[in-house]
Parts: sequence; structure tokens; C-alpha cells
Amino acid sequence: MARRNTGLGSGAAVAAAKRTAPAWGTTTTDATSTPTAVENKGIVHALRGAEELGDTNAPLIIEVQPDEVAPHPRNARTTLGDLDELVESLKTFGLMQPILVMSAADFRAADPQYASEIGTQKWVCLAGHRRRAAAELAELPKIHAIVRPDLANAESSVTGFVTENLHRAELSPLDEARAYDMLADLGLSQREIAARCAVSQGHVSKRLSLRYLPQPAQDALEKRELLVSEATALAMSKPQEDQVLLWEEISRRGITVATAKEELLRQREERQRIEDAKTQASAAGLRLVEPGIDFGSYKRKHRLYDPAAIERARTAGTLVGAATTQGLEYYSTDPVVAAATAEPVIPTESLDEADQEATARRNACRSLITTPPTTEEALADLARAVLRGAVISDVARKTVAEWLPHLAPHSPSATTTSPANSTGSIEPSTWHAWALVVVQDELDTPAATAANSPTWQLDHHARLVKAGLHVDLRTSELQKQS
Repeated sequence: MARRNTGLGSGAAVAAAKRTAPAWGTTTTDATSTPTAVENKGIVHALRGAEELGDTNAPLIIEVQPDEVAPHPRNARTTLGDLDELVESLKTFGLMQPILVMSAADFRAADPQYASEIGTQKWVCLAGHRRRAAAELAELPKIHAIVRPDLANAESSVTGFVTENLHRAELSPLDEARAYDMLADLGLSQREIAARCAVSQGHVSKRLSLRYLPQPAQDALEKRELLVSEATALAMSKPQEDQVLLWEEISRRGITVATAKEELLRQREERQRIEDAKTQASAAGLRLVEPGIDFGSYKRKHRLYDPAAIERARTAGTLVGAATTQGLEYYSTDPVVAAATAEPVIPTESLDEADQEATARRNACRSLITTPPTTEEALADLARAVLRGAVISDVARKTVAEWLPHLAPHSPSATTTSPANSTGSIEPSTWHAWALVVVQDELDTPAATAANSPTWQLDHHARLVKAGLHVDLRTSELQKQS
């Protein structure tokens, strides 16, 4: 809702102040003397003056030295802003609008805990802190001030200068929030604050919520890097602990509060699905794996989708799970089972035959690498693998580690000649590298080897035949892992 402009900020108020100018020159200048009462009731009432000029608490106009007026210790404004234009205006036209003060003695009686902060000044500013500071910078010897003896108690003092300053355009949202906060400290409810300040209760509530924003968000709001509407939306976010997380996302990605909330909700839902998947796997007795680590680039070949394949793996004891943001995913550590849904469908009538051929090829490959080659054979195969650009996969590494554990890089026997090679001179590291190449050749060789296949594929097939493979096989069990 639009806020009603109050106080002396309007042009009408300034005009009213000008009409009283002749009376200002006849006022006293000492805080201990008796000032003349202002005769213009419009100004008096604009400043919440007494209803009758005969009242001893009626506002009075005096002349004061700017340096004799102390800033109010409870001033909600944290910065006075740029005063250059105001200083130049005061030098040219003088002070057109008097400041609002109370005597230092009255202030000390009302707020003794702040007595030390006003020093030896005779007056305390209630409204017009920018004008007072600018007048001092402009080196004006004296300025006019309206004395408010009716504000000589803590509640009236705070309420008076807060309501006078709230509707000024240069007051920041956080300054406004601090002002409302001071009124709340006096025991005023939000409804009472709203009534005194001529704003809605909802406005008071939203401004007060800004006081609890994360400090980085408050800083951004003060620098006008954060819109008031966005700051309010962030401040109203519940629970309050989320505000820090939301602000981190907003500042990092430059998104709105609404988008940050959606992102935070999505992340929480994903984390919950992961936790639910872990619970589900634990209840089913499944071991959890990290597919990218355990299966490497071949993880898709180990993934199980078909319920029947999942049950077969469960029965065989090869079923494992992965807790993901999509829930529990199933994988198999058995290459045959893992490939059941990844490879082209094999006709049912030839399923048994294909499984037999795959197993035979696997056995031939294992038999081949468990027998140490000569150094010359190993180096020749290694050179051929380098020239064809072979890349050793995680599946190949795991297969060799399973079949030749004594050649593992961290195995004690890997640094000496293996007992299995007691008649040869090949180094364990060379044997291990050669075994990796052979297994990778098997993974990279198509199921059906034709006469026009690359030389390295024909050579690999010949190695398997030499190792005991006597049929033209279509499907490699190792290939099913890739």
C-alpha cells in the first residue's frame, strides 16, 4: 500500500516553515533560557505538538550551534549518505527546515544508559541528522531547531524521532527495520507500531524480518545489490536455517529466491531418495557399489533392468545395488548376467549354445594369460597394442587381477620372478602388461571374426585357438562386460 508522507518532508511543510521565518530571528539561543513558543499551529501539529500553545510542553523554536547538537544514540540510520548537495544548498539558501531536538538534560533523564554517548553537547537530535551534519560541514554558525519537551521520556523520545524519520525517502529498508525494532523493544506490538507510523501491520512484519537475514544478504541489501522484494522473500523463508543455504545459491548463481527454493527442495528430495535406496538395499541384504568406480566405463553393461535378470543375479549371489538420486539401481558382478540386457537379444533356441561358447572363450583366454609368454612374444603383442591405440579398461584390469593375483602391482611376488615362470626369464611386470593387452584384445574383438578382419583380431583369435579354443565362436563372455 502507498505510504502517507508525514513530518516536514513535504513541500507544504517547508512552506509552512518559511512563513514562520520572521519569528525565528527573535528567539533566544541558550538552552537555559525560555524560548518563544511557535505561533504557527500547522508546524506544531505536524510535529505532534501540543493542542494548545499555552501548554508547558508546547514545541519551541530556538537557534543552536550545529556542534552543540549530539546525534541520537538510538538513531536507526546507519549512514548519512552523500551530503555534498545538501551542504551546497545550505551555503546558498540556509536551513529552510528546522531540526527537531530535545535538551541533553531531558535525554539523560529519559535514557541514562546513553548519557556518556552525547558528551557535553546541550542538545540531542531527534530528527534532521543529515541537516545537522550538513550544517556543520557548511560551517553555519547557527541553525533553527524545534525543541520537544513533550518527548522527555524513553518511549516518547524513541517514538518521536522514529516516526519523524521513517517516511523519508533516503531511509534504507534495514534502517527502517532497526527503527521498528527499537519501538518493539519499548514493548509496542506490531499493530501499535503500524498505527503510530501510519503503515500496515504487514509492512512492519516484513521490515522486521529483514533484521534476521544472513549478514551477507543484509550487506547486499544495503549496497542495493539485492532487491527489497527478494530480500523480503528470503527473510520470510522458513525454516530460518534455510536462509543461509538459499543465499549461497542465490549469490553463486544469480537466481531468484523462488528458483533457489526449488533447487534446495530438489536437492533434498534427491538426498532423501538416496537414503531410501540405502535402506532398501540394507533390507534386501544387497552390497552397495559405486558403478563408476567398480565398473568404470563399462558400468552400463553391468546394469540390470529386467526383473527376471535381477532375480537370476539375486539367486546366483552376484546382485549388488547402487543408491542414486533416482532410487535403488541394480547391477551384477557376473559378466554373463550383466550383459543379459546390454547385448543384442540372442534367440532362445540358441541360448544354451551361446552360453557354452562364451564360457569356452573365456576359459581359453584365461588359460592363455596364465601361461607366461616369452619376452619376445610379450613385447611383440605390446607393440601391436600400442600401434592400434588400445586403451586398457577397468574390466580388463579387474579380470587380470582376478586371474593373476600374484602379478598385481602391489603383490610381494610382483617384484620377483613368479614360480610359474621358473623356466623363463620374463619379468612379472612385462607378463602383467601383456596379460592386460590380451584381455583387452578379447574385449575389443567382435564376436564373429571374419577373414577380412584386422590383423590384430585374427592374431588374437589364433592365440585363443592355440590356447585350446577349437570352435568358431560368436560371443565372448568377457565382451559382455564391455
